[in-house]
Amino acid sequence: MTSWDLGELARAAGARVTGGALPLGVTAVGTDSRSLPPDGLFVALRGNRFDGHSYVEAAIRAGAVAILVDHEIDNVIAPVPQLVVKDTLRALGDVALYIRTKQPGPVVGVTGSNGKTTTKELIAAALRSGGPVHKTQGNLNNLIGVPLTIASRPDKTWAAVIEMGMNARNEIDRLCEIAAPDVGVITTVGPAHLEGLGTIENVARAKAELFEKLPQSATAVVNADDPHIVAIAEPFVGSRRKVRFGRSSGVDIRIIGSATDTQQGTTRATFEIAGTSVHALIPLVGAHNVSNAAAAIACAWALGVSANDAAQGLRDAQIPGSRARILRDVGPRKVSIIDDTYNANPQSMIASFATLATLAPKSARRIAVVGDMFELGSAASQLHHEVGEAAAQSGAAWVLALGPNASATAEGARSQGARGDAFETIEALNAALDGDLKPGDWLAVKGSRGMNMERVVEHIKAEPSGGAH
Repeated sequence: MTSWDLGELARAAGARVTGGALPLGVTAVGTDSRSLPPDGLFVALRGNRFDGHSYVEAAIRAGAVAILVDHEIDNVIAPVPQLVVKDTLRALGDVALYIRTKQPGPVVGVTGSNGKTTTKELIAAALRSGGPVHKTQGNLNNLIGVPLTIASRPDKTWAAVIEMGMNARNEIDRLCEIAAPDVGVITTVGPAHLEGLGTIENVARAKAELFEKLPQSATAVVNADDPHIVAIAEPFVGSRRKVRFGRSSGVDIRIIGSATDTQQGTTRATFEIAGTSVHALIPLVGAHNVSNAAAAIACAWALGVSANDAAQGLRDAQIPGSRARILRDVGPRKVSIIDDTYNANPQSMIASFATLATLAPKSARRIAVVGDMFELGSAASQLHHEVGEAAAQSGAAWVLALGPNASATAEGARSQGARGDAFETIEALNAALDGDLKPGDWLAVKGSRGMNMERVVEHIKAEPSGGAH
């Protein structure tokens, strides 16, 4: 188990040390008193609805050997050292940056408007032939989660895959500073976070911070099929090594073709790398996930893993639930559902509709259940209308929309000849499904995390006996 000198951590954080004598070493860094391992450093963070300083005593009882705080705490239950700083969130990042400098083995940084978590899992799988891989758990991809992921990296891992999210400019810059990736990949750039960033061009610029902040010795993995990424690659990658993937000729990792197994929910894909064909079984469906797989192979290849080993590793990727999860013959009506309820933006919505079109038999009625997409700013109504249009154009006969922008989504569907219905509550939407679902229907269910669209999936699976048949 790794042990860090607390004096070194204090210097990295720019902390003034008060309280008890410095312990011999710290073996963990945490922000939650309930899960902090013994001999850990407890970091007291402040948020809109919480103050970690209220849990200092609980952390000490749990075995914390030191605390990182923004003011000296009087009358603590044990004389542990207190590392006093101005900003504990900033100091947490500085501590993680110090720890990162002591860790051998490469780091891959992943960001993008869509597919970050899926691509992170695919990269981890592609790297496993080289040894154990540490990776971001869940979506701990922010200014708290990234430092904690780095600090929790076990000794005997040969590589780490760090997911990086953002809501504003300069966040990726800071995360990249902390993680110091050896390889950086931007999956896609699309209309996400427009409320804070305004335009897709601004989103691209914010994502470009990953390329811009990479060490000069690092490799930038570039999605050659995304014009926004191509546009930012030249000015921000600079003289760093570049590995390009996509469907066009002239790239390093070229997607040649793919075939979907609709029964297994898998895809067999063929890639061309340095003139050689490489085959992969991907435990996902959809053209967007073939692109994510190409990104994963590119990252592993950039770190010296053979393309064949990387491709073979993809079959064991651990894909989290509610991301294009296929549920067949569920509920009393025996319908099939693409449960893609984890989150949504316009780009990922359209990808979900494409998956529905690929998987559903031609004889099946296709239904899109669309929850509102958040953080779209002044473009929200127009983008929801376009999503409704896209659902109908992909073959959805019925589009059920939920949320403040549901009318725009439904209108978009109707403009393309589909049935479009808008609902203010999830209960009303579920009631409409109860009245009109038919055996053999195929549904894609998706929306932003806060819309709780998984409640639709659960309702269909356990449809009340009062529903029409």
